[in-house]
Amino acid sequence: YPRAIEEVLYSYCWMLNNSLLLGSTAEKIILCGDSAGGNFAAGLQLKCLENNIRSPDALMLSYAALNISFSPSPSRLLSLFDPLLMFGSLVRCLNSYADPGYLASLPRTIEEELNSTTFTHDIYLSPILAPQSLLSRFPETILITTDMDPCLDENVLFSNNLVDAGVTTSLEILPDLPHGFISFSSISTTCNVGLGRVTNILKDLKLRLEKS
Repeated sequence: YPRAIEEVLYSYCWMLNNSLLLGSTAEKIILCGDSAGGNFAAGLQLKCLENNIRSPDALMLSYAALNISFSPSPSRLLSLFDPLLMFGSLVRCLNSYADPGYLASLPRTIEEELNSTTFTHDIYLSPILAPQSLLSRFPETILITTDMDPCLDENVLFSNNLVDAGVTTSLEILPDLPHGFISFSSISTTCNVGLGRVTNILKDLKLRLEKS
Protein backbone atom coordinates (compact mmCIF):
# COMPACT_ATOMS: atom_id res chain seq x y z
CA TYR A 1 0.00 0.00 0.00
CA PRO A 2 -0.63 2.45 -1.57
CA ARG A 3 0.85 1.11 -4.81
CA ALA A 4 -1.92 -1.40 -5.45
CA ILE A 5 -4.81 1.07 -5.23
CA GLU A 6 -2.86 3.61 -7.31
CA GLU A 7 -2.33 0.99 -10.03
CA VAL A 8 -6.05 0.18 -9.97
CA LEU A 9 -6.84 3.89 -10.35
CA TYR A 10 -4.39 4.22 -13.25
CA SER A 11 -5.87 1.16 -14.96
CA TYR A 12 -9.41 2.46 -14.50
CA CYS A 13 -8.51 5.84 -16.00
CA TRP A 14 -6.82 4.11 -18.94
CA MET A 15 -9.96 2.07 -19.55
CA LEU A 16 -12.12 5.19 -19.46
CA ASN A 17 -9.92 6.80 -22.10
CA ASN A 18 -9.51 3.70 -24.25
CA SER A 19 -12.80 1.86 -23.92
CA LEU A 20 -13.13 1.34 -27.68
CA LEU A 21 -9.88 -0.64 -27.65
CA LEU A 22 -11.58 -2.96 -25.19
CA GLY A 23 -14.64 -3.36 -27.40
CA SER A 24 -16.91 -1.21 -25.22
CA THR A 25 -18.48 2.22 -25.27
CA ALA A 26 -18.23 2.37 -21.43
CA GLU A 27 -21.67 3.97 -21.45
CA LYS A 28 -22.43 2.00 -18.29
CA ILE A 29 -19.79 0.68 -15.89
CA ILE A 30 -20.24 -1.87 -13.13
CA LEU A 31 -17.20 -2.18 -10.89
CA CYS A 32 -16.88 -5.60 -9.23
CA GLY A 33 -14.40 -7.04 -6.79
CA ASP A 34 -14.17 -9.92 -4.36
CA SER A 35 -12.14 -10.14 -1.15
CA ALA A 36 -9.12 -7.82 -1.59
CA GLY A 37 -10.61 -6.84 -4.95
CA GLY A 38 -13.65 -5.56 -3.09
CA ASN A 39 -11.32 -3.37 -1.05
CA PHE A 40 -9.81 -2.04 -4.29
CA ALA A 41 -13.23 -1.40 -5.82
CA ALA A 42 -14.47 0.59 -2.83
CA GLY A 43 -11.14 2.41 -2.59
CA LEU A 44 -11.25 3.22 -6.29
CA GLN A 45 -14.69 4.73 -5.90
CA LEU A 46 -13.34 6.98 -3.15
CA LYS A 47 -10.36 7.92 -5.34
CA CYS A 48 -12.73 8.85 -8.17
CA LEU A 49 -14.63 11.17 -5.86
CA GLU A 50 -11.40 12.72 -4.55
CA ASN A 51 -10.02 13.36 -8.04
CA ASN A 52 -13.27 14.30 -9.82
CA ILE A 53 -13.04 11.24 -12.10
CA ARG A 54 -16.12 9.64 -13.56
CA SER A 55 -17.48 7.10 -11.09
CA PRO A 56 -18.78 3.66 -12.03
CA ASP A 57 -22.55 3.41 -12.38
CA ALA A 58 -22.73 0.67 -9.77
CA LEU A 59 -20.52 -1.31 -7.40
CA MET A 60 -20.75 -5.01 -6.65
CA LEU A 61 -18.57 -6.18 -3.77
CA SER A 62 -18.30 -9.85 -2.80
CA TYR A 63 -17.04 -10.73 0.70
CA ALA A 64 -14.97 -7.54 0.53
CA ALA A 65 -12.10 -6.86 2.93
CA LEU A 66 -13.13 -3.37 3.99
CA ASN A 67 -11.24 -3.01 7.26
CA ILE A 68 -7.48 -3.48 6.93
CA SER A 69 -6.70 -3.33 10.61
CA PHE A 70 -6.63 -5.98 13.27
CA SER A 71 -10.00 -5.16 14.83
CA PRO A 72 -11.54 -8.19 16.52
CA SER A 73 -15.20 -8.81 15.72
CA PRO A 74 -17.53 -11.81 16.06
CA SER A 75 -17.18 -12.73 12.39
CA ARG A 76 -13.41 -12.38 12.43
CA LEU A 77 -13.34 -15.01 15.14
CA LEU A 78 -14.64 -17.33 12.42
CA SER A 79 -11.14 -17.23 10.95
CA LEU A 80 -10.23 -19.66 13.73
CA PHE A 81 -12.29 -22.21 11.78
CA ASP A 82 -12.28 -20.89 8.21
CA PRO A 83 -10.72 -23.42 5.76
CA LEU A 84 -9.17 -20.68 3.59
CA LEU A 85 -8.79 -17.48 5.60
CA MET A 86 -7.37 -19.03 8.76
CA PHE A 87 -6.48 -16.77 11.68
CA GLY A 88 -2.76 -16.74 10.99
CA SER A 89 -3.36 -16.11 7.29
CA LEU A 90 -5.81 -13.30 8.06
CA VAL A 91 -3.32 -11.48 10.29
CA ARG A 92 -0.53 -11.92 7.75
CA CYS A 93 -2.74 -10.66 4.90
CA LEU A 94 -3.69 -7.54 6.85
CA ASN A 95 -0.09 -6.80 7.86
CA SER A 96 1.43 -7.50 4.45
CA TYR A 97 -0.86 -5.02 2.70
CA ALA A 98 -0.68 -2.25 5.28
CA ASP A 99 3.08 -2.43 5.94
CA PRO A 100 5.32 -1.37 2.97
CA GLY A 101 8.34 -2.94 4.68
CA TYR A 102 6.66 -6.27 5.35
CA LEU A 103 8.79 -8.44 3.07
CA ALA A 104 12.02 -7.15 4.58
CA SER A 105 10.82 -8.18 8.04
CA LEU A 106 10.19 -11.83 7.18
CA PRO A 107 10.18 -14.45 8.56
CA ARG A 108 7.82 -13.62 11.42
CA THR A 109 6.24 -15.76 14.08
CA ILE A 110 2.51 -15.41 14.73
CA GLU A 111 3.38 -13.57 17.95
CA GLU A 112 5.46 -11.08 15.96
CA GLU A 113 2.58 -10.69 13.50
CA LEU A 114 0.17 -9.87 16.31
CA ASN A 115 2.61 -7.40 17.87
CA SER A 116 3.00 -5.68 14.48
CA THR A 117 -0.71 -4.99 13.94
CA THR A 118 -1.58 -1.31 13.75
CA PHE A 119 -4.58 0.93 13.17
CA THR A 120 -4.36 3.66 10.53
CA HIS A 121 -7.25 6.00 9.84
CA ASP A 122 -6.96 5.82 6.07
CA ILE A 123 -10.18 5.51 4.07
CA TYR A 124 -8.37 4.20 0.99
CA LEU A 125 -6.77 1.45 3.06
CA SER A 126 -9.96 0.73 5.01
CA PRO A 127 -13.00 2.04 3.09
CA ILE A 128 -15.21 1.24 6.06
CA LEU A 129 -13.81 4.44 7.64
CA ALA A 130 -15.12 6.69 4.85
CA PRO A 131 -17.32 9.56 6.09
CA GLN A 132 -20.96 9.95 5.06
CA SER A 133 -20.06 13.06 3.06
CA LEU A 134 -18.26 10.76 0.61
CA LEU A 135 -20.48 7.71 0.97
CA SER A 136 -23.51 9.79 0.01
CA ARG A 137 -21.98 10.20 -3.45
CA PHE A 138 -21.57 6.47 -4.04
CA PRO A 139 -23.51 4.83 -6.87
CA GLU A 140 -25.85 1.91 -6.24
CA THR A 141 -23.90 -0.68 -4.28
CA ILE A 142 -24.53 -4.40 -3.88
CA LEU A 143 -22.68 -6.32 -1.19
CA ILE A 144 -22.57 -10.11 -1.15
CA THR A 145 -21.08 -12.08 1.71
CA THR A 146 -21.64 -15.33 3.56
CA ASP A 147 -22.72 -16.31 7.04
CA MET A 148 -19.33 -17.97 7.55
CA ASP A 149 -17.18 -15.13 6.19
CA PRO A 150 -14.62 -13.55 8.54
CA CYS A 151 -15.39 -10.26 6.71
CA LEU A 152 -19.14 -10.52 7.37
CA ASP A 153 -19.32 -7.86 10.08
CA GLU A 154 -17.47 -5.20 8.10
CA ASN A 155 -19.71 -5.81 5.08
CA VAL A 156 -22.83 -5.44 7.22
CA LEU A 157 -21.45 -2.24 8.78
CA PHE A 158 -20.44 -0.79 5.40
CA SER A 159 -23.91 -1.58 4.06
CA ASN A 160 -25.50 0.19 7.02
CA ASN A 161 -23.22 3.20 6.52
CA LEU A 162 -24.26 3.45 2.86
CA VAL A 163 -27.95 3.17 3.72
CA ASP A 164 -27.56 5.89 6.36
CA ALA A 165 -25.90 8.05 3.68
CA GLY A 166 -28.91 7.63 1.39
CA VAL A 167 -27.28 5.29 -1.15
CA THR A 168 -29.30 2.59 -2.91
CA THR A 169 -27.79 -0.45 -1.26
CA SER A 170 -28.51 -4.15 -0.98
CA LEU A 171 -26.82 -6.79 1.12
CA GLU A 172 -27.14 -10.52 0.49
CA ILE A 173 -25.74 -13.04 2.95
CA LEU A 174 -25.38 -16.48 1.38
CA PRO A 175 -25.51 -19.53 3.68
CA ASP A 176 -22.88 -22.21 4.27
CA LEU A 177 -20.15 -20.81 2.03
CA PRO A 178 -16.54 -19.90 2.90
CA HIS A 179 -14.69 -16.70 2.16
CA GLY A 180 -13.49 -16.85 -1.44
CA PHE A 181 -16.16 -19.29 -2.59
CA ILE A 182 -16.15 -17.86 -6.14
CA SER A 183 -12.62 -19.22 -6.62
CA PHE A 184 -13.75 -22.74 -5.68
CA SER A 185 -16.70 -22.96 -8.05
CA SER A 186 -14.92 -25.44 -10.33
CA ILE A 187 -14.24 -27.94 -7.56
CA SER A 188 -17.23 -27.50 -5.27
CA THR A 189 -20.89 -27.93 -6.22
CA THR A 190 -21.98 -25.76 -3.29
CA CYS A 191 -19.58 -22.98 -4.26
CA ASN A 192 -20.73 -23.24 -7.88
CA VAL A 193 -24.31 -22.66 -6.73
CA GLY A 194 -23.07 -19.59 -4.88
CA LEU A 195 -21.32 -18.37 -8.02
CA GLY A 196 -24.58 -18.84 -9.92
CA ARG A 197 -26.36 -16.60 -7.43
CA VAL A 198 -23.67 -13.92 -7.76
CA THR A 199 -23.90 -14.15 -11.56
CA ASN A 200 -27.68 -13.74 -11.50
CA ILE A 201 -27.44 -10.68 -9.25
CA LEU A 202 -24.92 -9.16 -11.67
CA LYS A 203 -27.18 -9.93 -14.66
CA ASP A 204 -30.15 -8.28 -12.97
CA LEU A 205 -28.05 -5.21 -12.15
CA LYS A 206 -26.87 -4.99 -15.76
CA LEU A 207 -30.43 -5.11 -17.10
CA ARG A 208 -31.59 -2.40 -14.71
CA LEU A 209 -28.72 -0.11 -15.70
CA GLU A 210 -29.42 -0.66 -19.39
CA LYS A 211 -33.01 0.45 -18.87
CA SER A 212 -32.09 3.55 -16.88
